[in-house]
Formats: sequence, C-alpha cells, structure tokens
Amino acid sequence: MIVTNTLSTCQRQGENVLLRSMRLRLISAAKIGRFQLDGDVDRPGEPFRHDAVAGRLIEIARRSGLEAHKMASGAGHDVQTFARHCPAGLIFVPSIGGISHAPAEWTDWADIKRGANVLPRAIVAFAT
Repeated sequence: MIVTNTLSTCQRQGENVLLRSMRLRLISAAKIGRFQLDGDVDRPGEPFRHDAVAGRLIEIARRSGLEAHKMASGAGHDVQTFARHCPAGLIFVPSIGGISHAPAEWTDWADIKRGANVLPRAIVAFAT
C-alpha cells in the first residue's frame, strides 16, 4: 500500500530567516530519504518590486473612499509569476481576524464587493 501525504506552504512575507530555515530543513530531510519533494522548495518567492503599480492602486482605492495601504506579500501563486515579466499588483480585501489561506478564512461580502469595484477603475486608469 502506498501512502501519500501532502504538505503545502505559502510564503507570504518575502524572504526571512524562519522561511529560509524551513526550506533548508525540508531539503535536508528529503535528501536522507524521509520524503520526496515536488515543486520548487529551494527557490524563494519573487520579491514584489512594482511600487508604482501599488501606489496607483492605493490612489484609486482611496479615491473610491476606501482605506488602502501597501503591504508585503509573497503571493507567488498570484502576482509573482507576472511580476517577472511586467508591472503587476494585487488588490487585497480584509479577512476577518487576518486569517488567510485557511479553513477559518472569511471575508465579508461587502468588503469583497468594495475590492472588486476597485478592479474596473484600475483597469481604466492603467489603460489610459
């Protein structure tokens, strides 16, 4: 019988000592045969370097009457793939208790609607 377990990680705050240590321990354990690694665990997330995009998104949100600020994100599954090739940014909405990517995550529909309404304004702003 083959038993398969999956461990997924999501690096959300850029490179730091704890995340680097975790990656190195996973790589070491895999090398001695404790488990097999699939994916790119040895590559840190691409840093977000598009301050001009973030600044414009903040400006658009604030003009829409919303509170907005720049925040660190290692959202590799979202913007980092594009960020290597072109200016990119993200529009975040608040999750209750700050819980994200977990079963207990919840965002009020009103906040989702506010964030979604920023998107068409951003598309128009960046297209002109």
